[in-house]
Amino acid sequence: LLEEFVQTQLVAYDGLFGPNQAHYSLEQVDRRWAWFKRLLKYIDNKFGSIFPTHWRLPLRLCLEFAARTKLHL
Repeated sequence: LLEEFVQTQLVAYDGLFGPNQAHYSLEQVDRRWAWFKRLLKYIDNKFGSIFPTHWRLPLRLCLEFAARTKLHL
């Protein structure tokens, strides 16, 4: 359940920053990070009380974000 949620939340990231997209380059790292911070804030506000804290959702999102960014760059 959690893994599927993380993957779903980052679909938009691939659409904006994935290969062959306008913001694909290394120079756009600031935009990538700003997008991710907004995502974390949104998820905390909307789902913070739903997921147990011991699931460490922000950490899992961060790890997947880093893995996808590595593949993109």
